[in-house]
Amino acid sequence: MKKLLHNSVRVMADWNTSGIWAHCSEGITRHYMLEWEELDLPESLAEQFDQWISHLHLKGDWIQGITMDEFAEEGRRLAVELKRFLGPEIEVLYAPETNLQEDESITLP
Repeated sequence: MKKLLHNSVRVMADWNTSGIWAHCSEGITRHYMLEWEELDLPESLAEQFDQWISHLHLKGDWIQGITMDEFAEEGRRLAVELKRFLGPEIEVLYAPETNLQEDESITLP
């Protein structure tokens, strides 16, 4: 994995993206999409992110094939898997579609 500019990433659904974003509370580069290759993400995990993002419909936030709660739970599961992969030195946040006001900080048991 390349060294990240920030020690925090956010899992957030958006059409035609990786679903993974660099995150910092301030600065000009506080929020930008990370490509799976930048993280050396395992192919199987990248494919899961791709499948999750594919549920977003081109015309907006309408979810295809699953309920909004199922979509949010899958995103949270992926955030946990990303945290396992990145390790304890990188903070992983999850921005669920069901609660747009607050990010969840992912911790491992």
